[in-house]
Amino acid sequence: MEGSESKKHADEFSEWIKKDVTIYLNSTHELSKLKESLSGSLLSIPECFAVLNKAWFDNCQYSFLHHPILCQQNTSYHCGFHAFFNMVCFLNALLASDSQVRLKYLYKMYSRFSFWLFYSRTIALMAEELKAKGMTSDLENLLNDGPLERYEMEHLIDTHPMIAKLKKRNPDSYLGFTRIFFSFDHFQMPEPQEMIGVQDAFDHFLASPKDGALVITAGVITHWVVIVVHREKGLIKEYLLDSLAHQYLHIPEEFIPANVQLFYEQKCAAKRKKVVPYRVKMFTQLLTDLRKLYTICLLYTSDAADERSSVDLGGRRNIKKKKNK
Repeated sequence: MEGSESKKHADEFSEWIKKDVTIYLNSTHELSKLKESLSGSLLSIPECFAVLNKAWFDNCQYSFLHHPILCQQNTSYHCGFHAFFNMVCFLNALLASDSQVRLKYLYKMYSRFSFWLFYSRTIALMAEELKAKGMTSDLENLLNDGPLERYEMEHLIDTHPMIAKLKKRNPDSYLGFTRIFFSFDHFQMPEPQEMIGVQDAFDHFLASPKDGALVITAGVITHWVVIVVHREKGLIKEYLLDSLAHQYLHIPEEFIPANVQLFYEQKCAAKRKKVVPYRVKMFTQLLTDLRKLYTICLLYTSDAADERSSVDLGGRRNIKKKKNK
C-alpha cells in the first residue's frame, strides 16, 4: 500500500514538473517577443510588474513598503531558499541598466522551474562544503529537506556564485547586506547590538555616493523575509519580499487572528484537512512579529535617513546632501 502511495505522489510530482516546465518555456518565448518591442528607455520596477501582469498588495497600514505578490512557497521549510532566490532575482532587476534584463529577472521570481533549478544547484554546493568540513549532522539536516539555518543564510550571501556574479556585473553600484532576528516580540540578540548593526548599515548606505541597494534578511520565528532598500537617482524605496504571498499588512493588528483563522479554514477546506489550533496560533504570532519588525526597521532607518534626507508618507526619500560649512 505504501509503495503504491509513494508511486502516486512521485507521478503527481513528475506531472507537476512537466507542466511547470511547459509554462516556463511558453512564457519565456512570450517574454522574448515582448523584449523586442520595448523602447530604449528604462522601465521602472512597477512598470515592469505591470508589463508582466503581476500585482502588488495594498498595504494601507504600511504604505512605505512596496509588497509584490510573489510565487507562493510550497513548503514551510523551504522559505529560506525562497527568500535568497527572490532576493538575488530582485537585486539583479533593481540594478539592471535596461528593461530587458529587469523583465528577465523579475519573471524568474515567478517561475517555479527556475526556483527548483536554483534549489538543486545550491543544495549540491552546500552539501559539498559541509561534507568537506565534516559537518555530518548539518549535512543530514540539509539533505532531508531541513530549513536554512542562520549561519547558512549568511554563508550563502558571502559565497554563493549568484551573489558574486551580481557584484561583478554591477561594480559601480552600492550593495550592502545586514540581518536581524526577531521572534515572540523579542530580538534574538540583545536589542542594542541587533539594531545598532542595522542602523550602522543604513548609515553607511546613505553616506555612499553610489546608487544601489541595502538588503535586510530577517529571520522571524520559523520564516525568512527580505527587505530591500533601493536608491536610484536619489530616490529611495523599500520593498518587501515574502514568499508567504499572504496579505497581512492591510488590516489593523487586532484583526489578524480573525484573518489567520479564515485563511486556515479556506486552506484546510481545499485540502480536506482539519484546522490545527496550534498552527493557527503560531501563524498569528508570525504575522504579528513581522508587522512589528517592519515598524521597528522603519523607525531606525528613518532616524538614520532624517539627517540627510526629506521623507514623505509614501516611504520615498529624496537624498539631500548637506553642504559643508
